Amino acid sequence: MFLAKNKTLLEAFKRGERSALEEVYRHYAPGVTSFLRKGFTFRSGKGQFFVKGILDPSDLKSAVQEVFRRAFEA
Repeated sequence: MFLAKNKTLLEAFKRGERSALEEVYRHYAPGVTSFLRKGFTFRSGKGQFFVKGILDPSDLKSAVQEVFRRAFEA
């Protein structure tokens, strides 16, 4: 919703402007970090699965960076 509500930021993000990428990172990084730290449950087919959270601070930082690297390169 954050990007959808701010068309100027969305366009800058699409162009890969550094300031827009930084703003998006600052907005979403805390939530992504929390999500990866706590773990999550998902359904696939007939089963429900739990992915354990990442507890090691170094591994967590690397995972968050990888999420944003992939998002920003897409």
